[in-house]
Parts: sequence; structure tokens; C-alpha cells
Amino acid sequence: MSQFTFTVIVRLRQSILDPQGKAVLHAAHLLGFASIREIRVGKIIDITIEEETESQAQQAIEELARKLLANPVIEDFRVTKMEVSPNVPMPELPQLEETHWKAHETSGV
Repeated sequence: MSQFTFTVIVRLRQSILDPQGKAVLHAAHLLGFASIREIRVGKIIDITIEEETESQAQQAIEELARKLLANPVIEDFRVTKMEVSPNVPMPELPQLEETHWKAHETSGV
């Protein structure tokens, strides 16, 4: 058996209102990103599977996405094969200063 890694992208169908995307869009505008017109929020799931063939692995992941990862009534999904392992470290995100976090903790936000 061989290991294969796939990425599943799940997002709301275009015809479905995305309240989380609207909230992020509003926040982006407040931060001065006035030229942004639309933001839609989804989720990315990386999955490693053992199967005899890549085709069998992809079929299994697509079935998992259909039955578990996406709500077929309101969400679409896309499965793509990853060419690198998901264990490759992601780039570091900038860290907020500790005082910034403490200010939020004490204010109840």
C-alpha cells in the first residue's frame, strides 16, 4: 500500500449567504482595505490515506467529503492531491505582542 495526501477545500455555495465572510469583509473595510469587494470563508482539510492506488485513494477521500466533511445542501468541495507532505512546516505567522493579548484578556474581548 502507498500513502497519498489530499487537500479538501469546503466552502459555502455561491448562492448561500456567508455571514462569516461578511463579518471579515466589514472588519477589512474598518482596517482600511476599502477596495476589497467580497470575502467568502471556508475550510481546508489535509488528509493522508493508505490505498493501493491513487485513484482508490481519491475516490475514498471524495466519498468522505460527500458523507462527512461537506454539507451537500449548502456547501461545495474540491479534492486535490498534495505533492508534498502536510508535515512540512507552514511558514510562521507574525505573532502579536503579549501586551496586545493581555489587553484583550482584561477587557473581556
